[in-house]
Amino acid sequence: MKIKKRIFLILFILSANILGAQSVNVPLDHWIYDFIERLETKAVFYDISTKSYPLTRNEVAKILGEINRNQTKLSSTELALLHQFNGEFHEELALLEVESDF
Repeated sequence: MKIKKRIFLILFILSANILGAQSVNVPLDHWIYDFIERLETKAVFYDISTKSYPLTRNEVAKILGEINRNQTKLSSTELALLHQFNGEFHEELALLEVESDF
């Protein structure tokens, strides 16, 4: 009986890790899409993945990483929004080892 419990525990832990590693899509009505489109239009970054919505949280984090590297092209309002989005996506940015203001 103890072997069955151990096997169940191991399978549970493995499945939890797999489920936790999945990237969730950012809802289509999230206002980060307007931000991304505006900055892509300003040529702050270019990413082919923005042509296919919805984006995953990891894809958004990669884009934010690129924007963080080009902050000098941003207005003060855009910088404030970037700071807010860095906070919202700080876990994904940390996993990607992207430098941000968080």
